Amino acid sequence: YTFKRGSYLVDVAYEISNGGQKQLAAHAYYQLQRDIQAPAGESRMVSTYTGPAVYTEQSKFQKIKFDEILEGKAKFEQKADNGWISMIQHYFVSAWVPQEKLAREYYVRKLDNTVNPVITAGMIVPVPEVAPGAKTVLRTSLYAGPQIQSILEQLAKPVAEGGIGAQGLSLVVDYGWLTIVAAPIFWLLEFIHKLVGNWGWAIILLT
Repeated sequence: YTFKRGSYLVDVAYEISNGGQKQLAAHAYYQLQRDIQAPAGESRMVSTYTGPAVYTEQSKFQKIKFDEILEGKAKFEQKADNGWISMIQHYFVSAWVPQEKLAREYYVRKLDNTVNPVITAGMIVPVPEVAPGAKTVLRTSLYAGPQIQSILEQLAKPVAEGGIGAQGLSLVVDYGWLTIVAAPIFWLLEFIHKLVGNWGWAIILLT
C-alpha cells in the first residue's frame, strides 16, 4: 500500500513470486464491505444513494440497490476489461480502479448475517501467469475519500493526462431529486470559492 500526503488515492500492489516448478496462475480479489443501514442524520426528503455502483464503458453508471442484492435479483455488467466498482455513502466514496484493458469480473454478495445484513462488492482480476522462479507485480488504485467533484473529474482523465482512467467517477456524486437545481448551484459555489479562497465567504456571496 502506497499512501501520498494530501491525497485520498492509495496505490495497491501485489508482488507475486513463483517458487514452484510449474506456471502459476492466480487471481487478485479487491472488495468493499458495509451494512445496509442508512447513514445517520440523513434527511428523508433529500436522501442520496447509498450502496454499490459499477461503471463500464458498455453499460455506463449502474447503481446496485441493497434490496436487489438481498433478493438475489441484482443486474449489472459483470465482465469487462475496463471500469471500476465502488461503495457510495452520502459525501464519501470508496472505489477500486484497475488498469485499463485488464480483464475483470465484478460481483456483489450478501454475507450470511441475518441480524444486520452485510453487503460486499468487489472484483476478481486474473494475474498474468508467472513462470517458475519469476516474479510479477499487479497494481491497482483505491480511492477512499470525499466526493469532491474536481478531484473525481481529475481521476477520470487518462493516465497520460494525470488521471487514473476512472472514466465516469464523478457520477458517484448524487444530489437526489434536486439534481437539476443543486448541480448548477454547486458549480457556481465552486467558481466563487476559486475567486475568494474561503468556503464561508463563497456561501455568503452565493446566498
